[in-house]
Amino acid sequence: MARWEALIFDFDGVIADTEPYHWQSWVDLLSPRGFDLNWDDYCRECRGVAESRMLQALERLTPAAREWTDLPQHYPERKRRVLERVTSAPPIASETVAMLHGLVGYRVGLVTSALEEHVAPVLRHTGIYDCFHALVFANEVQNHKPAPDPYLLAAKKLGVTSGLAFEDSPFGIESARAAGLDVVRVDDPARLAEVVRQSLA
Repeated sequence: MARWEALIFDFDGVIADTEPYHWQSWVDLLSPRGFDLNWDDYCRECRGVAESRMLQALERLTPAAREWTDLPQHYPERKRRVLERVTSAPPIASETVAMLHGLVGYRVGLVTSALEEHVAPVLRHTGIYDCFHALVFANEVQNHKPAPDPYLLAAKKLGVTSGLAFEDSPFGIESARAAGLDVVRVDDPARLAEVVRQSLA
């Protein structure tokens, strides 16, 4: 009997190696404001953060962010550019696609801080949308990661009481643990299939 009823995956940085795209889009947006968002700071403070909380994350990096009240009006264009890059050449490893199609005996879920219209097209493009029995997108919860709400909703949709979450960000890990799930950290999306195999062995 499987130890977990469900396997639940984050999207950005776990299923898909999209974080470099997101980081570059923020660099492009913030550079004209005289702020250089380096990769390490992005990973520490911004990775896995819902867009609605980005100003708070940026304030931890620079006091100047308090004055960037107009920043949210540029978010749609930022997201459009990222989506364009991701859908034209989805950064999802073929091993990940094969692994998801091969999962047997588990309920499979996806939890992301992104909106459905930015993730679903990529899942469909790579043929893995139907691998998930339940999906939770940013617009479905009021409290985003690190709150447990996204993972609690996923467990409810999946009809399970136990699960193993695969996450890459501190906020995501905190969210899953707060929801009562076990968590495996994924440092490299290209190795996700291997990480899953090792975790289930």
